[in-house]
Formats: sequence, C-alpha cells, structure tokens
Amino acid sequence: MYHRDLLAALNDLKSVKCDKCGSSLELYKFSVISSRGRNVNANVLMVCFKCRLMYDLSVLGRGVIGVKDVKTIVASSWNDLLKSSGG
Repeated sequence: MYHRDLLAALNDLKSVKCDKCGSSLELYKFSVISSRGRNVNANVLMVCFKCRLMYDLSVLGRGVIGVKDVKTIVASSWNDLLKSSGG
C-alpha cells in the first residue's frame, strides 16, 4: 500500500457529514482491508454524537466512499462510547 493513498483516503473522510444533522463525523476506527494497485480498500467507523449515530463506511478508492450501515448508539461523548465498548 502506498502511504499517499492512505493519506488521501483519510483526507477524503474529512468531508463526510452526518445525513441527519449535517455536522462533521468523528473517526472512530479505520482498518485497511487490502490494496489493489493504487486503490485502498478500508473499513471505517465514524460517529455523530449529536444524533447518536455510528456510520459503517467503506473506502473503495480515492474519493469513493460508500455507506454500508448506520446504527444508533447510546453514547453522547467519547467517554460514554469507550465505556459502552468495554475500552
């Protein structure tokens, strides 16, 4: 995997907004699945504490982000989220 591709994928995630309230999402977990040539395939979990939603996203390449699932969480802060996940 190329570091430029990984940094580009992380940079693309800055523009992802909550569908419900429009605020920027906060990165919770980023895991690289594979790299094919110059494309990065990664799973990403991002949260919106205002709406209490967790987005399960897939980064398929530069500028290509897909939503796999959206779940409701009970946490309204990082502290609550880490406690509920056992961390």
